[in-house]
Amino acid sequence: MDTKTDTAKSSAEALRYPHDNHPGPDQIVELMPGVLWLRLALPFRLNHVNIYLLADGDGWTAVDAGFGNEETIAAWSALLDGPLKGVNIVRLIVTHSHPDHVGLAGWIVERFGCPLLMSQVEYLQSVYFQSRGTEERRNAQRLFFRRHGMDESLT
Repeated sequence: MDTKTDTAKSSAEALRYPHDNHPGPDQIVELMPGVLWLRLALPFRLNHVNIYLLADGDGWTAVDAGFGNEETIAAWSALLDGPLKGVNIVRLIVTHSHPDHVGLAGWIVERFGCPLLMSQVEYLQSVYFQSRGTEERRNAQRLFFRRHGMDESLT
């Protein structure tokens, strides 16, 4: 018997979510007045990232940006042309340097002209990962992503 797998399975079965209505593609869920929740697809085993929009004066603060690829840009565009039509993002908070959280930060900042807010350590780490261009570093990063379920064609 694989106790690690059994423990993970029983832990997952024990999870209780406060909201059963997860947003699908092109959808948002209002968790409470002024708090919106959307999910963006990811091209690897963890299949989505949660994004939150918080009412902020005359606009909205976005918490995290999504993965930096054309599919995520298309998903954001569909939301901004659909249920988020007219929404103005006035600031972007990125929680940490993982590519599914920071990947589209530049796109959002450019589209809305809003500031990017993230801790200095996380910002510098994301810049480091993006700018370190040695072939050895790129190969190590590709191997890491493939080992964690990302399709080889995306690395």
